[in-house]
This record gives sequence, structure tokens and C-alpha cells, in this order.
Amino acid sequence: MAENSTPIRKWSLLFIGLASWMSIIFLQACTNGEQVPQVFVTTASRTLPPSSTPAPATPSNRPGLNPSKTATRIILPSPTTTTNITPTRTPFARDLEHYFLKYDPNATPIFPPVGSISMWNIWGNSIPATPVEATPQFVAYPAPADLATDAQDLFLQAGCIEDQYNIYCPPESQLSRFDCWWIFADTSWIAYLANLDPSLITECNIEVEYTEKAPEDLFIAGCAFRFKVGYIFKIKEEYVLVNTIEQIKELFIPIESSSAALSYAQMMTGLQAYFNPSFDPTLLYLQEYIEGTHVTEADGSYSMNFYHTRGCGCEPNMTSEVMIQVDRDGTITWNNAMPVYFTTGFSCAD
Repeated sequence: MAENSTPIRKWSLLFIGLASWMSIIFLQACTNGEQVPQVFVTTASRTLPPSSTPAPATPSNRPGLNPSKTATRIILPSPTTTTNITPTRTPFARDLEHYFLKYDPNATPIFPPVGSISMWNIWGNSIPATPVEATPQFVAYPAPADLATDAQDLFLQAGCIEDQYNIYCPPESQLSRFDCWWIFADTSWIAYLANLDPSLITECNIEVEYTEKAPEDLFIAGCAFRFKVGYIFKIKEEYVLVNTIEQIKELFIPIESSSAALSYAQMMTGLQAYFNPSFDPTLLYLQEYIEGTHVTEADGSYSMNFYHTRGCGCEPNMTSEVMIQVDRDGTITWNNAMPVYFTTGFSCAD
């Protein structure tokens, strides 16, 4: 055993020496470890030096839009491209039963309106249309050039006051004596003719206790609170409330232009004129082709298309295109209607 002790001791010393040498290398590497991350900094995204004036957030330098090529990123469209993007169909359930509706190709509209124009349910639960597969085509028609746009000036002439937020009529105003529940300073939704005497000032809503439209009334609006709708005109220097069919006819008959027919029909029915319909991603569309309001004259009669949205009850709230005809003597014929789109939420209104 004594003869083999020296070789074993030599090999042990050799292994100890090798281990010591490797430990020295390892310790030296650890002491220089602060330099290791610098190798990876050069391959990361470039960090701009701090500046006292930050660069403007344009699409080319906004944070997050120019990461390194190795990073995953979302490419956002530029403002120019966004305006040219064709919207895709809305991503909602397309089964009518999901909205408590059913398809009936023979469903017919309920004419004339029952109850208030706001509550009028044209179709019940059956409609003669189904959701379309593609984004509708929208056709705009210019509003008649002779429509009034001076409602606010007329308000001020009547003694109303314009503050920072709206226009209101104090008790001493000439409009306050009509006992309107609500008046509208903005009559831009009414397609009324300009440069006329009488001039349209405002819509005047008068609270009523009955639910059915009286034969002489124009129309009833509202839901739980219903209103008899009238209009305040300035005739020469006098302010007059017009809220019966006969009074409107006295102002318009005989009807001798497309613009006059449009104004007369809208003020008599409460339907809406949409001259420039456009895509709304929150709606479910039922027609592939949607036209703005326009008037066609033939044989002394005027045919036109309006729109109606039921504003009471629970969704879906249906919007329908309503086609009517107006004769020179003021006779209105409700020709047809077609469901165009509806909302897809779960809210209720009354």
C-alpha cells in the first residue's frame, strides 16, 4: 500500500490544481459580469435621448408604433387610410329570434300610426326582411337649398336669450305665453322653407291627458309623458301657435313645389328626413341599399321617403323607411314601409 501512495497523491494534487485553475477563471468572469448586458443593449430597440421638448405624437413617432423589428406589433391605419376603409358587417347575432323577432315575407306595415309617433310599432314582432350579409350601400341626396336655417335668430327676436350653453325663453318672452311643455331652439331637423312669411320659430309640445290622436290634431309624441305637437310661427309681426290639421293646410295649400311638399308632410306626420344616411357599426342592417330622403314629382303628386324609429319600450328599436305621397290639396297617402335596421342592446325607455 505504501508503494502506491505517492502516485495517488500526485493525481490528487493534479485534480486539485485543475479545480483551482477553473475556479480562478470562474471568479474572474463573475467580477466582470456587469459588462455582459451591454452586448444585448445593442440589439434592443433604440432609446431616444431625453429632450426638454417632447416630440409631437404623430403616427411616425408615437410610442408603441415603431418598436424593434423583432417585436410583435399592431399596425394602425393612418388617418388617410381610415377614411377609405370599407366597413364590414356588424358582428352581432344574425338570428332574428335572438332579438325576439321572426321573418315573415308577408308582414305588412301598420298604417296609420297607432298612439304616439314615438310609440308606433310598425311591424309588431314580424318583419319582411332578414339581416344582410354585406355592408349596405348608402345613397345621399342633398337637402333642398331653400330650407330655413335661421331658427336661433328668430328665437332672439322673440325675446329669448342665448347663454353659453343654450337658448331659453324667460317669462317676458313672446313665446312663453303659449304654455309649451317644451320648445326646441334647434329646428334643423324640420325641413321647413326659408324666406317665407310665416317663418317657423319652433316646435311646441303641449302636454295632453288622452292617449288617442284627436281628428284635428297633427300628431302625438312621447312615451309615458305624451304631447300634442304644434309649431310656433311668426306671421308678419305676430306669433301664432299652429297645432291642428286645418291650420297647417291654411299655411301650405295648394302645395306647388317639392320642398313645400316635404315640409308639409314632415310637420303633419312627425317622420324624419335623413338626407345623408351613413354606416353605424352599432346597428344590424336589414337592407342592402339605403337611400336618403328625396322627393319625386309626378302627375301633380309628390312621392317621398322618410324614416321612423320607435323610441319607446325595449330594444331592439326598429328604424323603418316610410314611403308617403302628398297631393297638391294636402292629402297624405301612406304607401308602404320597409324595416331598415335595428339596435342590438338591452335597454328600455319610457
